Amino acid sequence: MLGRLDVVQYRPRNPYTLQYNLTVQRELWRNTALTLSYAGERGVHLTRLIDANQALPQVLADGRKFFPANSPERNPSFTGIRHKVTDANSLYQAFHVLFERRWTRGLQLKTSYVYSQNIDEGSLTVTQGGDNDLPQDPDSRRAERGLSNYDLRHRFVVHFTHELPALPGASWLGRGWQWNGVATLASGNPFSVLVGFDRAGARFQSGTNPQRPDLVAGRSGNSVLGGPDRYFDPRAFSLPDPGFYGNLGRNTLIGPGPVGSAGRITATATTSRQLQFGLKLMFLRFAALRAISRRW
Repeated sequence: MLGRLDVVQYRPRNPYTLQYNLTVQRELWRNTALTLSYAGERGVHLTRLIDANQALPQVLADGRKFFPANSPERNPSFTGIRHKVTDANSLYQAFHVLFERRWTRGLQLKTSYVYSQNIDEGSLTVTQGGDNDLPQDPDSRRAERGLSNYDLRHRFVVHFTHELPALPGASWLGRGWQWNGVATLASGNPFSVLVGFDRAGARFQSGTNPQRPDLVAGRSGNSVLGGPDRYFDPRAFSLPDPGFYGNLGRNTLIGPGPVGSAGRITATATTSRQLQFGLKLMFLRFAALRAISRRW
């Protein structure tokens, strides 16, 4: 059996990050440039939040943890204990392509594409209680290694400014009219599939139960079907045996966002489709100035 309070870290360490990047820029033709860049960041000794007072499991010969019905809490004098440790790591890598055309013949264009991956062992924010990214097993940091809550694999942005010519016969309009547009396309964030109750009997006591199901043999952890009625296939997952954690990893499904009802999307972060129109009018008045010189 595991010893009591094995998860307590008495000497927390200061988190730090290592950043590195490489950028190459080439002018394709006049006022037009292409920029290719790679950026990476590694986080060390990052903060994780764990439930430090779950029941004590038995470690079986095959390494699995089993929770007997009479297994005591780590400290029976307390109920839920949220405890912070600084043993987590993160790894971010991104490839960025930027195509930019500076103001030429009344047109300015900038197109950006980022392909990135963000991996960590817990996506805890600075504030405690505002983020419930708690691990299934407080003693296994390695089992929580997966895509970060903030992973965004693809992001494409294009915006342009086009100066419109003066309309024939409409001199009152003058010149200086512009047409501007911005378009953004991005993939979804990852999320975890949860059992929804204490299947293992670990007596989780701090917030939402983070226990995950088993992955059915031969199925993919990212069993996305698409569509709002059944975004992912729930048949790819099964309940683990009573007393055991599930073997599914963290954040294996790629969103549009956290959803429930066995794969049914019941709400969106914004309205399904948004169109915005804007009009900006600027009137400039010029006064002729006459310089008067005087001889003395």
